[in-house]
Amino acid sequence: MAWIHPPAIGCRFSFLHIPCGRCGHTAVLYNSSLLIFGGFDGKRWLNDLHSFDSTSLVWSQPRILGVSPNPRQYHTAAICDSRMFIFGGYNGAGWLKDLVVLDLLNYRWLYPKTYGTIPLGREGHTMISNGKSLYIHGGWDGGTIGDLYKLSVDTYTWEKIEIIGEKPILCGHSVNIVEKELFIFGGFDGVNWVNSLYRLNLETYNCVKCDTKGEPIPRGYHSATLVNRYILIWAGYNGKFILGDLVALDTENLVWSLPDPCLGHFPTARNAHTITMLGSELFMFGGYNGTRDTNDLHILETAAFSSLQDDMKMGMNCQVGLMTEIGSRGNIFMVHTVLIITRCPKLLQAEDRKDLGVSKQALELFIEYIYCDLSSEKIPNACLDELRFLAVGLGLERLKHLCNNEMETVDSTLTSDIMHIRSLAEHSDFTVEIENTEFLLHKVILAARCPYFRAMFQTRMSENSKNRMTLEGFRIGAFEFIIEWIYSDKFSPLFGNTKLEVDEFIEILIQSNMLGLESLMRMTEMAAQDTINVDNVIKLFEVAYSLGAIRLKSYAVNFILREFDKVALKKDLSNLSEGAFEELNLYLPRRLKRQTSKNGFFPSINYVKLDRAHGFMSSKLDIKPHDPKSLKLPSSDLKGILSLRNPLSSTESKSQIIKHSSPQMKQSRFRRTDRTRTHNKKINASEPIDLIVQGISPRSNHSGERSPVLKYAGLHISSSVGALYQHTMSELTGSSKFLLYK
Repeated sequence: MAWIHPPAIGCRFSFLHIPCGRCGHTAVLYNSSLLIFGGFDGKRWLNDLHSFDSTSLVWSQPRILGVSPNPRQYHTAAICDSRMFIFGGYNGAGWLKDLVVLDLLNYRWLYPKTYGTIPLGREGHTMISNGKSLYIHGGWDGGTIGDLYKLSVDTYTWEKIEIIGEKPILCGHSVNIVEKELFIFGGFDGVNWVNSLYRLNLETYNCVKCDTKGEPIPRGYHSATLVNRYILIWAGYNGKFILGDLVALDTENLVWSLPDPCLGHFPTARNAHTITMLGSELFMFGGYNGTRDTNDLHILETAAFSSLQDDMKMGMNCQVGLMTEIGSRGNIFMVHTVLIITRCPKLLQAEDRKDLGVSKQALELFIEYIYCDLSSEKIPNACLDELRFLAVGLGLERLKHLCNNEMETVDSTLTSDIMHIRSLAEHSDFTVEIENTEFLLHKVILAARCPYFRAMFQTRMSENSKNRMTLEGFRIGAFEFIIEWIYSDKFSPLFGNTKLEVDEFIEILIQSNMLGLESLMRMTEMAAQDTINVDNVIKLFEVAYSLGAIRLKSYAVNFILREFDKVALKKDLSNLSEGAFEELNLYLPRRLKRQTSKNGFFPSINYVKLDRAHGFMSSKLDIKPHDPKSLKLPSSDLKGILSLRNPLSSTESKSQIIKHSSPQMKQSRFRRTDRTRTHNKKINASEPIDLIVQGISPRSNHSGERSPVLKYAGLHISSSVGALYQHTMSELTGSSKFLLYK
């Protein structure tokens, strides 16, 4: 797994839409956007809503109709039927019990009348959606609460549910739904911070406290997300320290484990943050880090979460390659020879391998151990003695400890054993030829790990081609990384120190896509993000668009939006395909007035970003290549001079315009150092000086147009309302067309 920290950027290139630091907020996923609501920024309670587009990685602040809800923190939110439901929280004066609904189709705040037994006001509770119902559990109202409520989203009717069995009384805990059960973890029980796990059945409402293997640090106000069969717990607070660790609970075996070390831009320890899952990615935002409330957003890519064990279990059903018969009591099974060699070598030497003297159930579990390992919870008591007998006789230490319930003493060797198979060229049963180079491989590994080879082996292959094939259009270097991942579940450019050029990443992406290796594609996209620059971003965007590489496309779009002036000057936009060009155009600011042709942007146009909240319109300015670079300055109601760094020539210095900083001057004209009118005054810029940007007339001129004021020379642009946002551009040569955009 790897953490990603995308640069923060607001819509229309403005930082005004990026949410402030906060904790105790909520985050929900709607379509492909992350919606952040409320929280506490260290000084005040909040009721603002921000949206983060997971495709362009851009923040925005939607305009919402109706009366805004009361500010609050430690409330809950959930999505159901294109509506965001918000309940409870704390606002500094007391605990809230109102139900607020945001209509996400019309973006309007609603305050529906509710019926039934309405929950008391609270904070630090949980809310989770299950079909047409929302479940609220626990919380704090001056003391910990353990009640459970169910809300029908169709009738807005509350129902109090009586929990049978052990009743968890908690606040600051987490809840995840797994099939028909709620997994309740951690929190504060009124006395201590706990690491207990409860399972609550949503059909019988019976709740039991679970016995688990391993114990994570007690905590509350953490985050918990279901990833496949694992619940990933991150960060939190334990009463003394703010935590920053990541632990995983296997919901099938109830075993806690530490995932593989995460790489990338690891976020600081924090609590009262949020984590929301989209596809294979976890979006973490905000929280309190012990010093301040944060507003950073990190993405945890879980595609690198090992899938080797699950894939190898699939290999049990792939009847291809060299196989050996093993059996017991008349039950015969075919097992791939190369796996026996690496996982249980004594079995090949055993004369009685066709009659191992155990039951069919025990033999099936033994074969599963050879392919994909076992956990002690999957071994029924009736098979313990038989499997222990096989483990002792065949020298399998890990299997012996599994049967003795001592799993923690012997680590799994599955990954290293599969990696060792790669070196067993003498036991290869399939050859792949690329650019006159042969790769000696093994059908069972290829079939288990690669959909392309699995489908190929399942179809009828001719005698001449069943043991070898040539992959046309593949490159040796890229294919070596693919084979590395197939056999080891690792990708060294991401997990190691291997550095690749952008073209090498593109080759790996293309070949992984052809072979159907989605997990490897995600890893490659993560590893490739650090190579993005002005020179290659358009090329990477085109590749990402054509391959459906969603995250790489996001990185490229985000970079293009942040550095659009520099990217446009490279004139690579005209090389985009029609489809890619239209895709990119979806993310560009609405007020960008572009000049297009059949091939996209005209390469002769240069784009100049003017980053202001209000007042700019787009207009094209033509400058003849051999004339002194000059423009006329209108005198009508200027918004302000944004940059004037170098003095003009001595004959013109007296007509400089001075910007006033007082707020009262915003609606007034700018005073001049002399009485000379500047209407249509021509400034000679034959000697390089800085670009002068003077805003847009708020009212139209006599021709009905609103004219921009710009002076080109050294091409320094400074702009912004609230903060300077400077862009430096290299001096243009030849015919220049400027496109000002917001």
